[in-house]
Amino acid sequence: MGRGFLDVLSARDISVGGLGILVPHGFAGCDLYSEVDLIVTLGRTRPFKARGSIRHHGRPGAEHVFGVEFTDLSAEQLEAVEHYIHSCLRRRSRRSMAAVTSLTRSGLP
Repeated sequence: MGRGFLDVLSARDISVGGLGILVPHGFAGCDLYSEVDLIVTLGRTRPFKARGSIRHHGRPGAEHVFGVEFTDLSAEQLEAVEHYIHSCLRRRSRRSMAAVTSLTRSGLP
């Protein structure tokens, strides 16, 4: 939520510093330099409200990807983000190991 817009969007990536969001309409006609309010939902955890500033956006003709820097996360919210990132990395690691194990069992080097 910001001046001139209210949207439900999905993040492309997330870090403890912020997130990257894909915005199909590119926030046409909106003030991109003001702070925005975010409702952040991480997996199945309870959503929380955060604030952020748009720090960069994709080039014209490319996907409309915006980098939003968190500006006011509480310690509890930061911990939730860290936990979510670590759980995603563990899931990715398990999938990678399962793929390697499957290839090894099938006789491929």
